[in-house]
Amino acid sequence: MNKLTFSLPYLVLTTLFCVCLIIANLIEIKTVDLGWFTITAGVIVFPISYIINDCVVEVYGLKRAKVMIWLGFGAGLFVSLMLQLALVLPGGAEWTRQESMVDIYGAVPRIMFASYAAFLAGSMVNALVMNRMKIKDGNRRFSIRAIVSSLFGEGIDSVIFFPIAFGGIFSVDTIVSCIITQTLLKTVYEIFILPVTIGVVKKVKQIDPSADEGSLDLARIKYVWVDLDDTIWDFANNSHTSLATLFERHQLDRYFKDVDAFREIYYRHNHALWDVYNQGKITREFLQRERFMRPLLEVGVPDDEAQKMWNDLHVDYLDILGSHSKLIEGARELLDTLRARGYKIGVISNGFKGIQYNKLKSSGLDGWFDEIVLSDEIEVNKPDRRLFEYALKKAGATARESVIIGDNRMTDIHGGAQAGWQTIYFNRDGKSPQSDEANLTVTNLHDLIGLFNQNKR
Repeated sequence: MNKLTFSLPYLVLTTLFCVCLIIANLIEIKTVDLGWFTITAGVIVFPISYIINDCVVEVYGLKRAKVMIWLGFGAGLFVSLMLQLALVLPGGAEWTRQESMVDIYGAVPRIMFASYAAFLAGSMVNALVMNRMKIKDGNRRFSIRAIVSSLFGEGIDSVIFFPIAFGGIFSVDTIVSCIITQTLLKTVYEIFILPVTIGVVKKVKQIDPSADEGSLDLARIKYVWVDLDDTIWDFANNSHTSLATLFERHQLDRYFKDVDAFREIYYRHNHALWDVYNQGKITREFLQRERFMRPLLEVGVPDDEAQKMWNDLHVDYLDILGSHSKLIEGARELLDTLRARGYKIGVISNGFKGIQYNKLKSSGLDGWFDEIVLSDEIEVNKPDRRLFEYALKKAGATARESVIIGDNRMTDIHGGAQAGWQTIYFNRDGKSPQSDEANLTVTNLHDLIGLFNQNKR
C-alpha cells in the first residue's frame, strides 16, 4: 500500500490530462471576442483538465492527483522547449514561413512561464480544495465539490496567467475581463459537462480494482486504531507542565539557567533517543536513563552525581506525567463519535506500559478501548510491521478493515502503510512535513468527527 502503483484507467486519464494541457497552451495565444467578453482559445479544452483532475482526486486520491499534475507540467514544458528549439533551428531552402512561426510562437517563453505558473497553482488548488471538501463530506455531494473546487482552481489560474502573459500588451480592462469571463465560462463548462464527469467517476470505480486505493475508503473500515501520545493524549503540553514541576521539585536551578533551558536540553536528547529507540537500536532502560543523564552531564554535573540523580528524576517524571489529563482538542468527541457509529477502537502505542495506562486513567479514558496494544508486550516498536500484525491478531481484525490515526509520519503512517492498513495522518496545525503514504491528512480531529459521522454503516 505504501508503494505507488498506476492502473490502466489512471494512465489513460493522466494521458488525456497531459494532452489537454499541451493543446491549451498551443492555442492559448489566440483571443476570441464572445459578445461583450474576450476569452482565449484555450477555454475550448483547458477546463477538461480540471474535470479529469476532479475525477482523479475522487477516485485515486490527492497523492496520485499530484503525480498527474507534475507529469502534465513536465510534458507541457518539454513541448514548449522543443518549440523554442524549432524556432532557432535554420530553416530549409523551401521553408518560407519562419516569420509566421515566430509571430505565433515567439512569445511562447512569456506565455509558457505564465501558463505553467498558473497551471501548477490552479491545478494544485483545485485538487486540494476537492480533497479538503471530500474530507468534510465523505463520498457525498461530488457535484458540489467538483464545481466549487473548479471555481477556486480556475480563478487562481486566471488571476496568475493573464497579468503575466498579457500585461503591457492588453489593456487592464481587457485583462480583468478575461480573468472574470474565463473563470466563469470554465466553471459553467464544468457544470454543463458534470453528468459526463459523474459517469466517468462511476465507470472508473467499477472497472478499476485500485480505485480508492490512494484515498480513504471508509466503507471497509471496522476497526479504528489510534496512537496515544499527541494524537489523543496531549503529550506535548502535559510533558511541558510535568518538566516544570520536576524542575522545581528537584531544585534543578542549581544546574540549569532556568526551566526553559532545562526543557530545551531534555527535549533535544529525548527526541534523539526516541528516534533510535523506535528503530529498535537501544533498549527501553537505556532511553530512560540517558534522557536524564545526558542533560545533567551537558551542564557539568559530575558523572557520579548524575548517576545518583537520574533514576529519581525518571521515576518522579513518569509519576507526574501520568497524573496529567489534558487531551488533544476534539479527542473525546472523536471517540464518542466512533463508539456511537459502532466502530471498534484500539490503541497502538510505543509508550511504556505503566505510564500509558496511567495516562488513560487520569484522563478518564480507561475502559474506552476494545484493545490496547503497547510495544512493551512483544518488545517490538512501530514502525515494525510485527507490532501491527500482533495488534490484528490480538483484536481478531484484518489489515483491510483497519485504519490507524497517528501524528508520526514514520512510526504511525509508514508503519501502518507497510502493514497494509489505511492511514490517517494527524498533522497537528499543519506544522509538520506532509506524508505521501497517508490515505488522508487532517490538521484537527474535528475534521474526522464530521467524516466518520457521515459514513453510512
